[in-house]
Amino acid sequence: MKKEITFMLDMDGVCCDWLTPALKLIGREDLIDNWEPGVVSIEDMAGLPKPELWTEIEGLGSKWWRDLEEYTWFWDLHKMLSANGKVVFCTSPNLDPSSLKGKVGWIQDRFGKFYRDYIITNKKHYTAGIDTVLVDDNDKQCQKYIEHNGQVILFPQLWNANAFDKKAQEDKIGYVENRIAEILDGSR
Repeated sequence: MKKEITFMLDMDGVCCDWLTPALKLIGREDLIDNWEPGVVSIEDMAGLPKPELWTEIEGLGSKWWRDLEEYTWFWDLHKMLSANGKVVFCTSPNLDPSSLKGKVGWIQDRFGKFYRDYIITNKKHYTAGIDTVLVDDNDKQCQKYIEHNGQVILFPQLWNANAFDKKAQEDKIGYVENRIAEILDGSR
């Protein structure tokens, strides 16, 4: 009998590109193609005080979040996950309430007004369970999920522990596909 899995799919950094518009917003487009592998935060990479970036983003309201561009792999990723289980978007808001509106708008622009398979929380580990898999680019979120008996696929990005896995960086979808196979086979 096939194991029923629910994939908790992060948005920013997995489905849509948060980094490029954020770097453009602060005038640091030069970092887009020069991201130092393993550097986690945009503030550290850009040498910017944390409140400065978020103040800029908050000033743009929900439109900033709603207009984030899909990564080129988004639909392939969603299709692959959907073929192996249920997909629920699981995304963290920032402190500005307009981010919630923008993120819901982003989802509805792609799946329709009545689409409701999403959870917006910075406590993603609350959704952890034996048959849930978090697909996220954030090391800390993934670690906390594991600690609460969930399974994870750390989506390969230059700012996480997969930064130095050249094969994963070059074939993100192949990496996720291999991890799904491992999970379904029970090897975690």
